[in-house]
Amino acid sequence: MLKKVFSILILSLFLSSCTVKIKTIFSEIDKYDQKEVTIKGKVESPTNIVIAKYYFINDNSGKTLRVVTENELPKEGEIIKVHGTVKQRFKVGEFQWVVLKQTPKQDEK
Repeated sequence: MLKKVFSILILSLFLSSCTVKIKTIFSEIDKYDQKEVTIKGKVESPTNIVIAKYYFINDNSGKTLRVVTENELPKEGEIIKVHGTVKQRFKVGEFQWVVLKQTPKQDEK
């Protein structure tokens, strides 16, 4: 029994550390909307305005993803892993606005 629990724990840790390509999230939004994922890439345009803090992640897959956060903003050009929930805000024809709501903790760098 203990061996089975340990195996499940190891598998969960492995799967949570796997990253998803941003292009895949956009192309398979029905699969990823409202799901937790981890992405990794370069930070672009960190922005702090009165109503929100966000930045973009570029993983060189052909798409960038806006990350909305309550955490401290990372520095421009940093390579980071980010964990959070994918949220499709709206879709009109081919245009869709998708964000990643970062989990409220410090992510790995």
